[in-house]
Amino acid sequence: MEYKYKEGYRKQLGHHIGARNIEDDPKMMWSMHVAKIQSDREYKKAFEKTKTHFSSPVDMLGIVLAKKCQGLVSDIDYKHYLHQWICLPDQNDVIHAKKAYDLQSDNCYKSDLEWLRGIGWVPIGSLDVEKAKKAGEILSDKLYRQPPDTIKFTSVTDSLEMVLAKHNAETMNKRLYTDAWNKDKTQVHIMPDTPEITLAKQNMQNYSAKLYRQAMEESKKKGYDLRSDAIPIQAAKASRQIASDYKYKEGYRKQLGHHIGARNIEDDPKMMWSMHVAKIQSDREYKKAFEKSKTHFSSPVDMLGIVLAKKCQGLVSDIDYKHYLHQWICLPDQNDVIHAKKAYDLQSDNCYKSDLEWLRGIGWVPIGSLDVEKAKKAGEILSDKLYRQPPDTIKFTSVTDSLEMVLAKHNAETMNKRLYTEAWNKDKTMVHVMPDTPEILLAKQNQLNYSHKMYKLALEESKKKGHDMRYDAIPIQAARASREIASDTDN
Repeated sequence: MEYKYKEGYRKQLGHHIGARNIEDDPKMMWSMHVAKIQSDREYKKAFEKTKTHFSSPVDMLGIVLAKKCQGLVSDIDYKHYLHQWICLPDQNDVIHAKKAYDLQSDNCYKSDLEWLRGIGWVPIGSLDVEKAKKAGEILSDKLYRQPPDTIKFTSVTDSLEMVLAKHNAETMNKRLYTDAWNKDKTQVHIMPDTPEITLAKQNMQNYSAKLYRQAMEESKKKGYDLRSDAIPIQAAKASRQIASDYKYKEGYRKQLGHHIGARNIEDDPKMMWSMHVAKIQSDREYKKAFEKSKTHFSSPVDMLGIVLAKKCQGLVSDIDYKHYLHQWICLPDQNDVIHAKKAYDLQSDNCYKSDLEWLRGIGWVPIGSLDVEKAKKAGEILSDKLYRQPPDTIKFTSVTDSLEMVLAKHNAETMNKRLYTEAWNKDKTMVHVMPDTPEILLAKQNQLNYSHKMYKLALEESKKKGHDMRYDAIPIQAARASREIASDTDN
């Protein structure tokens, strides 16, 4: 393979004559010049350099107006700080300013409350705390509901409810339900020669993965002898040569040096034109301007719709709708307070349900109620266990000489793969093929024809004999002449 790989390279030595670099090749330079002329990047290069240059005269009207506007809105010319001076502490204006500052000072205003600072206050017993406690007791679910476990109650053992509960517990007990079956499992004995057991054993052998692979495992243990000049090995070698990396790169080696193009995509006019056409046909570029401008919206402040929307917002706004009145104190014996208390008692859920307080904490057992009986009846109707009778509960003994059993045995023998291949397996170990048959002779001859060893035998024998290549031989002289032609020193 190494010799074949370098054979093409050796044949091509001395056949290429070219320039040392790209500047010494006139065709390459001319191609680069044509690519620059056709390049859209070179065409727009001068415009891209000058498009950001802008020049305007200093005394232009817009610049003068901008300077005046900047002077009007500037904070520097707006504030003129006065000079610094020293005020005496006994001047009238200084004394008047101190008094004004004291009047406006928050510290002086609150100085009469300094004695309250640091005095603690405990809110326990205040009106808000008592109201919160009362509301917590009213809304407490723990106080409202009485747990059943806190009620002392003794059930009568022979009451209807207890008897029904015991009966239901025995009915739903899974251990008692399966007790009889568990006893039968340990007592029932099935003979090993019954048709069902025999059929199950035969099915186990048919479906056994271990028995299915037993012949292959035995053949693996025996091993195999695969020679290097066998036909499958020769076919695999031929396929390897077809898929060889040398064959794959042979077309690429032939094309080297035949392509002259641009250095990058901007210098190739066809590629730039293809990109331009792709942008024109691109739906994304087509909708780009619309996507940028679709969220821009401008409307005048005094537009009729905006004015009406402001009025509507003012009408539906909760701020202008609710005008909270001032706070006042109502005496408990006023007529309106007494009337309000009566109205609250009428609307109160606690007062409304006060006549049902005697029912709180009374237990109720739903066993025997209409809904429970309906649910039980529906469960019995929908129970698949009661609806279907399992076949294993039916006592049945099959007759061995019945038509169905004879047919099942015959079908089992017909579908038995071991019996089907038993005769062939016996013949495989007994048949002997003579070595002088035409098929054996043809296979041996094909083996010699496809043998890679026999194919290279003459070459290997010639390598062992050696060769004598003189100094003045024609191939040596031709190689020297080709080397001098392709030498870079002479150039």
